Amino acid sequence: MDGQPTVVVRGLSVDGCTATLENSTWIDMTFRNARVHYSGGPISLHNVVFENCLFEFDMRRVPTSSGERFSSQVLLAPSLSRLVVNVD
Repeated sequence: MDGQPTVVVRGLSVDGCTATLENSTWIDMTFRNARVHYSGGPISLHNVVFENCLFEFDMRRVPTSSGERFSSQVLLAPSLSRLVVNVD
């Protein structure tokens, strides 16, 4: 992963929240009906499920390589009703 995560979040299922993904490691998470913000920083996702989420990308800087992989998975997904992401 590019840089070091400051927070590790594991094994939660959240509904209707707003989440900023940078500088964190997310493991075995499910986000439902969430507003998910990403702005190019380091990111680590392991078995993270997004169901019916709204993704906001704010790319004022060049994203890290892990951020590029995350962005590609979201933007190229055939459907955002259920998306499972793994990025390191």
